[in-house]
Amino acid sequence: MDSIKSFSIYIDGAKMATAQGHAYDLESNAELQIGDGIVIGISQAVQTGQLVSDTIVPFAGAPVLRKLDDAFANNKVIQLSIGVLNGQIHKVDAFVTKCQYKSDTVKGTAMGNWTFIFGKPKRSG
Repeated sequence: MDSIKSFSIYIDGAKMATAQGHAYDLESNAELQIGDGIVIGISQAVQTGQLVSDTIVPFAGAPVLRKLDDAFANNKVIQLSIGVLNGQIHKVDAFVTKCQYKSDTVKGTAMGNWTFIFGKPKRSG
């Protein structure tokens, strides 16, 4: 029987331990090339990706979340490692394009939502 486990995110080598869930999307950006009534081929486009991560935001803060906040505020590149996916780790240089904080006073929780964009991942493993 196989072991099933959620994948982890590392930011500049530090585990995003406060993460609760992720959506990892890769796009080929390829398009059909259509001539006079027929498909001629498909464009060889540049692959891109997006990662959206939901996190717990501790009251005292967390070093990784501070790093993300700094990257967002100063438009800095960060290194993401995403995995293990299909036995591989995906590594990308990414930008933080969105940061959202949510609070629930009834539950007493604070949550963050981070969106990253990047090019084609380097796969290892």
